[in-house]
Amino acid sequence: MQDELGDRVDVVILALNNGDARDVVAGYWDDEGFTFDAVLDLERRNAKALGVAAFPTNIVVGADGKVTYASVGFDEEQIRYYLGL
Repeated sequence: MQDELGDRVDVVILALNNGDARDVVAGYWDDEGFTFDAVLDLERRNAKALGVAAFPTNIVVGADGKVTYASVGFDEEQIRYYLGL
């Protein structure tokens, strides 16, 4: 989905990591070829603010800033649906 959505200015893909050191995340990002951003959240402040209790959690936020979809686990079909793909 990153490749498909990468050029769109109305979609931001962001990863939140709360358990790995910066070099581990950077190495994984390089190995996988990800180009979207990853935020280290070692104190879980962002995860708590977003209501994230387990990983992976996927959240789709609409243009109005409201959460339109949230789930634990990766369900590409549902994410595509809520992104209008």
